[in-house]
Amino acid sequence: AGLLSPLAVRGGLTFAGVFGSALRSQAPALVGRHFTSILSDQAAGLLQTGEFAYLDIRRLEEGQTVGIPALPEDVVYQMVTSHVAGPRGMYFDPEDWLEKVEEVFPDKSTKLIVGC
Repeated sequence: AGLLSPLAVRGGLTFAGVFGSALRSQAPALVGRHFTSILSDQAAGLLQTGEFAYLDIRRLEEGQTVGIPALPEDVVYQMVTSHVAGPRGMYFDPEDWLEKVEEVFPDKSTKLIVGC
């Protein structure tokens, strides 16, 4: 089962996500490393409360191939890819990514489940 971990990120925007160690290893200046892990079914329970939106950080191709999680109808779903192709392979630009997330979720009080 995946793990849900909350991340405190600049500007008061708070994330909770289901992800591997790759995201945690990036952008140490931007991410407070205070994690509380829960199981994926517990993350699903949080989504069912209607208090959280779902932020998918996978590439579009992966989302199309694997599909998106089954979410309650009233959950806001957005995809903002964290790692993008560059001349030397995939890379993560935390400033660019956060700008895109803030465009999609301008209300910094929005609670997010982040999945990959």
